[in-house]
Order: sequence, then structure tokens, then C-alpha cells
Amino acid sequence: MRFKGENNQVFTMNILGYQFPEIREARSFDANWLMIQIKVNQSNGYWQKNDPALLTNEVEELIGWLHELANNSCKVDCLSFTEPNLVFQNMGSHGEYIKMRIHFDLEFRNPMLNNKEDCNMDCILSREVLLSLCFDLEEELQYYPSR
Repeated sequence: MRFKGENNQVFTMNILGYQFPEIREARSFDANWLMIQIKVNQSNGYWQKNDPALLTNEVEELIGWLHELANNSCKVDCLSFTEPNLVFQNMGSHGEYIKMRIHFDLEFRNPMLNNKEDCNMDCILSREVLLSLCFDLEEELQYYPSR
């Protein structure tokens, strides 16, 4: 999934696999942690990180939230997760375009910034692009179902 931000910023997020692929117990909480890779290119630098940042159901939640955002039916303006490494925020819509802010924290922060500086990226996306991002993420997630 690739977001293009304002001022030629780029954020890419991919699922690398389960954090613990050897766990097969369906009821184990740890069985559903996914290794997430992010790549961020901003004016203040490029960084790449891998971390078990999302559960399978949280990726499903993100897909649903992006769908709602694209369909102008979003009930929640800010989406955060168990591990607060990523936060997605709806900043409002303007016609066919939605402004979204992606916050990077903890393991996903830009290592070149001090802890007092905000670490985020603003994107202005068409509804069509949002739906395309949903489909990309759904395609990745199909290989890592909830266990």
C-alpha cells in the first residue's frame, strides 16, 4: 500500500508475514501479530522500519476504515491500534478529495527527529485512490488470515 503525501512525500506499508509463523493455535493472541514494513520518504529524510505493529483484525479494521473514508461514511475520525506505532486521522473532505494525516510513533518514528517533534505525513487522496489502497491491502492480507 503506497500513500503519496503533500510535497512529494511517500509512505509505503507492506505485510511481511506473521511475527510467529510457527504458532498454529487458533486461540493464541500472539498467532495474529503481523510484521509490518514501512518506508517513508519525506523532506526531513528517508527511513524504513520493520515491526510487529498490527494484528490481522487491525489490518481488517484499517481496510474497513479506508472504505468508509472513500464512501464518505466514516464514523471514526482517528484510527489507532494496540501498538500505537501508526495512527490514521481523517482531516476532512473537500469534494472528491480526502485529507488524511498519518502519525508515526515509537518504533515507526523517524529516527532523525527528536522526541518532541511531530512525526506525521499529510495526504490528499481521491476516493478512487483510497479504494485502490483498500484493494491492495486486502490482497496482501489474504495470505495472512486470522488464526
